[in-house]
Amino acid sequence: MEKKFKIGDVVFLNSGGPEMTVHSYIPSRGLTTFGAFNGKVRCNWFHNGELKSEIFDQDCLGKY
Repeated sequence: MEKKFKIGDVVFLNSGGPEMTVHSYIPSRGLTTFGAFNGKVRCNWFHNGELKSEIFDQDCLGKY
């Protein structure tokens, strides 16, 4: 699968929400695909001064 973003890109959820930063790619854990990019990225953002982090499918994100 092709990566749509680079680490450090500022992104947003297509459904709305805060600006987030792409932190890392999530590797696949399947027996035949172990370590391959599976289309998931970890994003970080701040909410009320607190660091938040979550994993999203890259197809749910857009780039600023």
